[in-house]
Amino acid sequence: MNLSLMPLPQPKERTKRVASRPPLGLYPEFHFDYSASKGISRRSLDQWSIEGFEHQQIDVDLSNLASYAGRALLAVETDWVNLAVAIYAADRFATRRPGRSAGQTSWCRSISLSVPVVDPMLWESAKPLILSALSFLTDDKWSLQFSKRSLLLDEERQRHLFPNSQESPPWVCLFSGGLDSLAGFKRLSSLSDSNGVLVSGWTHERLRLGQANIVDEIRSAQDKSFDWLPIYYGFPKIKNDGGMESSQRSRGWVHVALGLAAAFASHQDTLDVCENGIGAFNLPTELSQTGSHTSRAMHPVFLHRIAQAASMVFERDLKVRQSAVFETKGELLTSTLNLSEAKLAAKTFSCEIFPNYRAKEPQCGVCPSCLVRRASLHAAGIDDSGHLYALDVLTQDIPPRKALGLIKMERYARRLSHCFGPSASDDSAMWEYPEAGSYFGEAAKSLDLSLDEYLCGLRKTHHSFVLEWRNFAANLPALCRVA
Repeated sequence: MNLSLMPLPQPKERTKRVASRPPLGLYPEFHFDYSASKGISRRSLDQWSIEGFEHQQIDVDLSNLASYAGRALLAVETDWVNLAVAIYAADRFATRRPGRSAGQTSWCRSISLSVPVVDPMLWESAKPLILSALSFLTDDKWSLQFSKRSLLLDEERQRHLFPNSQESPPWVCLFSGGLDSLAGFKRLSSLSDSNGVLVSGWTHERLRLGQANIVDEIRSAQDKSFDWLPIYYGFPKIKNDGGMESSQRSRGWVHVALGLAAAFASHQDTLDVCENGIGAFNLPTELSQTGSHTSRAMHPVFLHRIAQAASMVFERDLKVRQSAVFETKGELLTSTLNLSEAKLAAKTFSCEIFPNYRAKEPQCGVCPSCLVRRASLHAAGIDDSGHLYALDVLTQDIPPRKALGLIKMERYARRLSHCFGPSASDDSAMWEYPEAGSYFGEAAKSLDLSLDEYLCGLRKTHHSFVLEWRNFAANLPALCRVA
């Protein structure tokens, strides 16, 4: 047998299977339908392998708001709040990483949302103002459709045995449970002997308990009374958590919307928010951050735009007032808290991962928010016990893997010093932050200031913050090693 004449077996040709991916530069177009009774539904996006779902429940408990108002809620009130939670749900279920860990990131999304309302014509007229505020807040391309709602909600049918006959409160203020909101309450309560209203949105039981503990501490520490209005919203059970978005830029919309609804129900035309200027303007800490990579929830432009939208919807001139927009956190605490109120300040929380933080101590101590908190308490001379933090930067040499927050804060301070320091030119902020600078004129107008007055306040606030951070950072052993 002549083996040399036999044909050799040829290897089978293997076809390499490559998963199809959308072309670079495209971003997913999400479509959601919301119903107050059935929840929110998402259409599937086959090109991105994103499955759709039906009737994801999202709850909002308006019973406290109705009880405070002492009447059945108006359709426009429930529609306003339902739109807010629908926006929140759409934001959470529209991932900015449609390709998951192996795919591209698309910060800007296209989100279409259909919401039923009692008076579609009213909401159509307010749509441009709503979209203007929403796009500034989240950096997305939003589309809203309003359909006719005929089903009445429980809060719209409920009768109250004791209608609220009290006069309009002197103030209505958002209360998150953080240091700034505590300082805002102290400032407002010192200006009036009448009861004001604190409004809190919560999605997590630990957050509600934290807010309740602070409220109890305030009530036991002072003679003045006030009303507290906690309002729950969230997902009781998540059916499909694949690809949920964690940035949650729309949470700011929900909380301000709840505050404006409470102000309207209280016959008050102004909602007070208290956020120090550094947090309100929230300039980027790094060159890679653009747009809403840094939260804009307390930015004067967003607050003015959402107030305009609310004014159109409620047919009343509503506004959001910022009392601390040109103060640092340290200056705010110095002007509102006594040195003896360290116990009250200790009840507040600032950590970026609260309330999902699971350590024994209430706060991590090394995220930028914790560091700004500690620097501000140091500047105000208020005792700040290290046992409240998992890592105490004042006494511990923080390990390198935990020092990222310190490095970010130091870079941030250097960048601010470059464009807001004594030797900086008048237009240095515009050159350093061109994107933020494009809104300087609108921000000044929203605060009833000239552009020069606005820039002067911006410079003063950020220069003061740099000094606060420098004075605090000089005491940190970890920064000396990092430097």
